[in-house]
Amino acid sequence: MRKNIVIIGVILLILGVIMFGASSYKISQNIEKGSIWHQYKNNEYISEELNFSSDYALIYSYNLTNSGVIYSVTLNLVNNTNLKDYVIKPTVVENNMLTYDLKPGNYYIVIFSRSSPNVTYTFIDLDKVVLTSLLELSGIILAVIGIIVAIIGLILKKKR
Repeated sequence: MRKNIVIIGVILLILGVIMFGASSYKISQNIEKGSIWHQYKNNEYISEELNFSSDYALIYSYNLTNSGVIYSVTLNLVNNTNLKDYVIKPTVVENNMLTYDLKPGNYYIVIFSRSSPNVTYTFIDLDKVVLTSLLELSGIILAVIGIIVAIIGLILKKKR
């Protein structure tokens, strides 16, 4: 009986570790990056058009006063003097790292610079992250339960 309990605990531990590892790998596969910039006007560079069909997080690092995320329909209205009127406010700004929580829609990142910016932007589908994170958490819980069950199996006394 003790041996069976230990085996069940080890199986749960292994399944939990596999579930956690697979979920972590899946999250890393959902992260997308871009670094292609097109000169739109003199000293104005734009990213590829970002078409999001669900909620996305977008992160890039650049000077906040010279860049921003805009709706694609406002692209032809933006210039370096009125950029602040059209940009979407970042959710978090820390050390020139800008993070946006964007709803479904079409966007551009606009940067005003004398030369093509050397900036990489990263985005990820938040719905997929939430689902995969729940699987990760389930894997951790399963692994902990496996450890507890295996320990219980090891410390149980033999029946006489």
